Amino acid sequence: MVNDNNDDILIWDPETGALNFEELVRLHKEDPEKLEQLQQRLVRELIESVPERSQKRLEGLQFEIDAKRQMAKDPMHSFKLLSEMFWEKGFCRLKDALNGKLEQPDTDDNSCQILSFTDETTDTTH
Repeated sequence: MVNDNNDDILIWDPETGALNFEELVRLHKEDPEKLEQLQQRLVRELIESVPERSQKRLEGLQFEIDAKRQMAKDPMHSFKLLSEMFWEKGFCRLKDALNGKLEQPDTDDNSCQILSFTDETTDTTH
């Protein structure tokens, strides 16, 4: 069992290892600020768990998500704005990248391969 390190709230379901939905609903109703802090901490931990080369990109994406959430009039509007954003950004591509199915270019490597193109129609033997 993993407990939230700030208090006694059991946020992980001991049977499935997933977030405890009922506890999150209770927290949403009774202490939304604490739920927001929990969400921010879990996102931060997730970003810190990925390779360094992906962290800046995820931090940028999280910045956009936070901005959309702040612009929203209510939770349903937030959902609508975020849904549109994910479809615009190619959610499936993001999912593949996070699951390691999409190769990331090595941004530290400045080398390139030079290809030689020859014109096979020109006869250079005479």
